[in-house]
Amino acid sequence: MRRFAWIIPFLAAILPAAAAAPAPTAVILDCHDGDTCRLDREILPGRDRVRIANIDTPELGDRAKCRAERMLAELARQAAAAHAGERVTLTAISPDKYAKRFDALVRLPDGRDLGQAQLDAGLALPWTGRRVDWCLPSP
Repeated sequence: MRRFAWIIPFLAAILPAAAAAPAPTAVILDCHDGDTCRLDREILPGRDRVRIANIDTPELGDRAKCRAERMLAELARQAAAAHAGERVTLTAISPDKYAKRFDALVRLPDGRDLGQAQLDAGLALPWTGRRVDWCLPSP
C-alpha cells in the first residue's frame, strides 16, 4: 500500500491543472443562419462551423415552409451575424451530425450566451430534439 502513496499527491497536483484548461476561443467569420456560424479556425478536426447548442431557429430559403418563417429566419441570421468579427468562447463542445459542424455553447465577449440572446430576442426556441413548425398560428 505504501508504494502507491505517491499517487494521491501526484493526482492532486495534475488534476486541477487539467480541469482549469481554458475553453477554446475563435472569431466568428459569418453566419449561415440563426444558429450556425463559421469560425476562423477548426475547433474539432475538420470542423470550423459551430451549431449553437440548445436552440432552434427558423429555416432560410427553400427550407422554410412559409413566408413568415423565411422572414424570421433572416432576422435570426442577421442577429447572429452581427457578432461577426468577435472572439467567442466555446464550451460544451461535441461533434454534430454534419461533417464540418460541431455543437457548442457560444459565449460572447460581454459574457452573454449567444443562444440565450437569440431566445430572449424571440428569434429562437429551445431545442427539444424536434424541428418546430414556425408556420403554425400562435395560440
